[in-house]
Amino acid sequence: MDSDTQTHLVSILVDEFNCPVVQDLKNASGYMSRIHERWCEVQPEYRAFLSQKLRDYVAYLQRKGYVKRPPAPVRPAAVREPVVPTREVALITPGAFDDRHCLHKARRPKPQDLARMDQKLVETLSGQPDIWRINCAVYDAARVLAQRSQPITSGADKRAERRTQKLEAKIREARQYASRIQCVLEYKKAGRPFTPKVRRIAADLRRFHHTLNGAMLQTIKQHCNERIRALVTTKKSLVRRAKGQKQNKDFAESPSRLFQPPQRVVENTPTPEAVHLFWKGIYEQVRPFNADTAALAQFETCLNEKFQNPNNLCPPITLEEVQGALTGARNFSAPGPDGINTYWWKKFPSTHPHLVRIFNAWMHGEQGIPQWFVECRTVLLPTNGDLSDPKNYRPITCLNACYKIFTRVLYMRILKAVDPVFREVCEQRGSKRGVAGCRENLLIDRTITQDSRQYKRNLSMAWIDYRKAFDTTSHHLVVHLLKSLAVPDPIVECLERMILLWRTRFTITSGATKVRTEWVTFRRGVFQGDSLSPLLFCISLLPLSIALRKTKGYTCGPPSHRRHKVTHLFNMDDLKLYASGERELQQSLRVVQEYTHAIGMEFGTDKCVLVHIKRGRCGEYGEDEQLADGSILKHLNAGETYTYLGIEQRVITQNNPFHGYISHIIGEAVDS
Repeated sequence: MDSDTQTHLVSILVDEFNCPVVQDLKNASGYMSRIHERWCEVQPEYRAFLSQKLRDYVAYLQRKGYVKRPPAPVRPAAVREPVVPTREVALITPGAFDDRHCLHKARRPKPQDLARMDQKLVETLSGQPDIWRINCAVYDAARVLAQRSQPITSGADKRAERRTQKLEAKIREARQYASRIQCVLEYKKAGRPFTPKVRRIAADLRRFHHTLNGAMLQTIKQHCNERIRALVTTKKSLVRRAKGQKQNKDFAESPSRLFQPPQRVVENTPTPEAVHLFWKGIYEQVRPFNADTAALAQFETCLNEKFQNPNNLCPPITLEEVQGALTGARNFSAPGPDGINTYWWKKFPSTHPHLVRIFNAWMHGEQGIPQWFVECRTVLLPTNGDLSDPKNYRPITCLNACYKIFTRVLYMRILKAVDPVFREVCEQRGSKRGVAGCRENLLIDRTITQDSRQYKRNLSMAWIDYRKAFDTTSHHLVVHLLKSLAVPDPIVECLERMILLWRTRFTITSGATKVRTEWVTFRRGVFQGDSLSPLLFCISLLPLSIALRKTKGYTCGPPSHRRHKVTHLFNMDDLKLYASGERELQQSLRVVQEYTHAIGMEFGTDKCVLVHIKRGRCGEYGEDEQLADGSILKHLNAGETYTYLGIEQRVITQNNPFHGYISHIIGEAVDS
């Protein structure tokens, strides 16, 4: 190519180099590579021109007084401005997330890039856009910034990798040299004539060392082995240091991910049809809800006697509530079907006023909640047993970040309304702020067993496990209790409308194999992935705690000061019953079974056990207990263990040196 042709071609780049878009990009890293990409799009036949060469031509023409020609026709494909890609929203089916990819965690963008993109969102989302248009704009903006913020390997990492490769090459070469020396020594020792290949090796050794003496070759081989050991030691040290640096970096980004065990590879995954059929039978099978049960009547009476109905007004959602819901959320937790992490909603504050407007319209019933907004994807994690059976998987729900923002706002308002009752029911220590639920329950449980042993008292206990507790919670029960607890009507009605739209798809991933089912609708059960679901589940068990308080339970304390009554302990769905004898425990079990049957839940009888202690000692005092429905609760014999809140428990425990301190805890936490 002659110089005139080059000058003519590069003059096109001058127009591009001086355009406002490129001038704006000069402040961002990597703009030279983007200039080169644009040049290749304009002139693909001259891709061999390097970016530095192009830049030198531009500078040369500018120094020579190049006069800019009239602007060339607009080339849409060459636009590289960091704006939100325009979408024809009307042509996109709302909720069609199949073409989206999750925005995996990358290097965080620079603040100026985030601010500039947020300003572009202000221009794009003018007027009163709906939630689908906002979701699409946020995803496009996040995708543009995530592509530019891909993690770049540092210079130290590259140098360590190159040095490791050089050490491996030196070790390989030294081992080959030692092997050749050993080959010559073996031929000389055996007195065999050299083959042509061995003769060439011997000639090379004579040329470098001027001898083929056996003792000298043995010394040379020994030096070679020492060099190999030194190189291997250096390589191990380098690899260990690089591994430590990588672990430190991973720990700084995500401490929990560093300590997670490697993901299990499931070879015999169940078929999509089997997974769909199994979970459809759980979520879409509605059990009748009996609102006339005695536990619910006692709960209503307790509310009327102890609590005054607060003001039932529901003020509009404010911007501070939305920002507060975002403050405590994890930045890069697994996203829902829309693929957007919470981090991007935090960093685009221009969308927050729109969310406030839309959330208020949904809460007061002025707009309908779209179906895609509440849809989720459920990842099934393998547990134990036959992994070709769908029941041996644990569901984890990945919800859309915008949905979790909305439910977090509702969670704070519902918690404020039910907080007086929630604090009163101290037996339930799940989903409570400032309460170490497992630790306190274990301390109280240990204190009760120590009390029975020290004062030689009778004690009967039962461990109750619910089968698929979160997945079988009655929606009618939740709505009924929220109304009884005087939660504002707009919140209850909004939650009732939203529950009707709950549905999910189940996914099992094992290596390259990915199993995904059809949609399953939630006719009962709650999600296991947002802040609202645990609160709704705990509310569904409040009447049971009030009913169990009417039973005799177990009273602990010194003989002269025996006043601390304990009937049961709850931590989410982990229930443990206490009674002073077999008959009293049977009464508690009847109360639990009656309420469980009324709300449509079931016992996991294979994980339910009971034990009877007579005068502080456990022996063959009890038999298996048969419930009213015919199910059998196994009796825990002496020496057997039961895992309660992650701790294996035996009936007879050793003397506790901190018994006085634990007794003080039980006096504060259990006395009601």
